[in-house]
Amino acid sequence: MDDLKLAGETQHIQQITSVLEKHFGKLTVQWNNFTICGIQHKQDGTTKQITLDQNAYCKALKKIVLLGLRTIPNETIVEHSVFEQYRSLRGTVAYTMRTRADIAV
Repeated sequence: MDDLKLAGETQHIQQITSVLEKHFGKLTVQWNNFTICGIQHKQDGTTKQITLDQNAYCKALKKIVLLGLRTIPNETIVEHSVFEQYRSLRGTVAYTMRTRADIAV
């Protein structure tokens, strides 16, 4: 496991992290503003309101640049590596629906 997100009273979270540290070593604990799995979490210190976004995640997306792809017939079967690039990017874009339901079509 890489990331763990906890919510609750501070004392309970500290108890849990203390037990985890005994078994796994020193943990990096972040409060109020952190990123887990590409999702930025921000909590207002006064109102405790939490907002989520994937802005940095989306900015890191890269276009697939394949010269000549637009000029081949639609029925052409592309190389496996081209398909894998498309599939990877499609999955990445689909993951953004965790915070951007407006892209679901």
